[in-house]
Amino acid sequence: MALTKVSYSMIDGASVNVLDYGADPTGVADSTAAIQAGVDYLVSIAPTLQVGGSTAEPAFTANPNLVLFFPKGKYKIAQAGGVTIPLQTGSTFVQASITFSADESGAALFGDNTNIGINFNGGGYRNKFQNLILANFLTAIRLDTTNKNESMFQVDNCRSQSNGTFLDTVSYVTTRSTMIDIRNSFCGDTGVFVKHYTDHMTIRDCWMYAKNLSYDALLYLSGDGNVNLYDNFFIPHGNQIPTPENSRWIDFVSDSTQGTVGDSSVKFLNIRGCRMSLESARPFIWTYADTLPTQPNSNPSITIEDSYIGGTGGASVITYKTGYPANVNLKNCKILSSYYIVGVDAGNSTYPEPSTAIGSTYSITNHVIMVDEATRLSQNNVYTTNLGNLIDPKLMPFYYDTTTQTSKYKTTFPWEVPSDYRMRTVAGTAGNVKVLFPIFFDYNPAIPNRDICSFILVTVSDAQVGGASAVYRSQATSLVTITGQYSAPFDVKRINVTTLQDAQGGFSAVQSAVPTIFWGSLSTGTNEVVYTGSGNPEQFITVQWPGTDTNSCFAYIVPLSGIRPNQASLKQFNNW
Repeated sequence: MALTKVSYSMIDGASVNVLDYGADPTGVADSTAAIQAGVDYLVSIAPTLQVGGSTAEPAFTANPNLVLFFPKGKYKIAQAGGVTIPLQTGSTFVQASITFSADESGAALFGDNTNIGINFNGGGYRNKFQNLILANFLTAIRLDTTNKNESMFQVDNCRSQSNGTFLDTVSYVTTRSTMIDIRNSFCGDTGVFVKHYTDHMTIRDCWMYAKNLSYDALLYLSGDGNVNLYDNFFIPHGNQIPTPENSRWIDFVSDSTQGTVGDSSVKFLNIRGCRMSLESARPFIWTYADTLPTQPNSNPSITIEDSYIGGTGGASVITYKTGYPANVNLKNCKILSSYYIVGVDAGNSTYPEPSTAIGSTYSITNHVIMVDEATRLSQNNVYTTNLGNLIDPKLMPFYYDTTTQTSKYKTTFPWEVPSDYRMRTVAGTAGNVKVLFPIFFDYNPAIPNRDICSFILVTVSDAQVGGASAVYRSQATSLVTITGQYSAPFDVKRINVTTLQDAQGGFSAVQSAVPTIFWGSLSTGTNEVVYTGSGNPEQFITVQWPGTDTNSCFAYIVPLSGIRPNQASLKQFNNW
């Protein structure tokens, strides 16, 4: 039965009070029909309140802002479909822009855990929720805009409590052309805070609690738009699932059915100033891609900066579940108790691999991982003592050090060497310190010699040899190149060293840090090594120079050329 207004007392221009339509603020009676009557009235008067323009001049038509006001109280929405804002067909160009609002004291709308709360069934356009609690709905807000242009949706100072999903934008086809802004809000015990397919969404200054005993990702991000997360707090429910294997905070999904054909990826996920609770024991981001990046416009990007990522329960901060995004970039972050920053799921058979030759075309797989030194040096990783394991070894060829601006793509040095190649010394022969490191070594006569590589080696000494006072340290810079020759049945590899600078220091500035470099891991060795076998082993190089205090002496390597593993699966060009 259609309801009529009880009074006109709270109507002020284009604002109506739900009590005027018989809504029950005690939460005892079902207020669905009363709230629906208020919505229907606002929709009906929208064409009469337009300012300027006409259907003949739609560019100048101003759509009225209408307010549905909820006085302080609890309002039950018990009908399965909830309150519906239907597709408005009376005028092509005039749509009702409804704000669902309470004053600062707030009001609550609640369901029966199986129904929808507010259902924009094709009728979403420019809508806002402010100072409201939405609780106990299967879906609190269902937003379908029939893909109207210039669509906006705002949430300000609201609370999602014990919902299956707070905001569901339905699909890329129905709601793509929408800008979503959620701020100053609280998500409590909710399975999915936002299921997202729109062109643009920003969530800022929100507290987000995961649902009790739920594995769901709190944010499901798909479509082909941009997502920004600023200054938010991710924290688990008090009764967190004891095993975190299938729980996570964010699903980053490139689904070919939810985007423009050939361009189906979320463009950017930008996370800045966020904090994930140490108690979380949840991975932060899982990525899914059913199509792989093929062109710049379809390359999804994940950037995390100025953020604290607490415990992930031993999982990675970002895990490639299927496929992979185009790039991952971390800047000035604190990562605590994660096995990897970026890892590959054991079941992922389409993780990035360097391209192989196809005809005469050679290309690098469209993928890069960038981690700055501030993030690397902040690690407190209780799951591994191997600092090289910041990135899954499968992803090693795609790691890029943004601090030294040196690409680690195809590195001769194995992953166990620290990622910036700064090495602490150990004691060498009397009066000397040394570092030793392995490189990959190819001596298979069936494969053309491809072991040439070169790097700058900086050796720093405390200049206290012989007990002299170290007034100034000493430092040497050397150019090191590995070359070789093959003369059956022998394969010879040679270390070539050129001293570029001998900056002496210490007492009277006479102490040198010029090194001796040789094959092997002992105290002495030779600059040539001969092999007669086949395979791709690792061979140690030892660098030794005058020094006393192993804590203050160090070496630094800057790769120059030919730096790559000798593995056929990582072949990039026809000739390495």
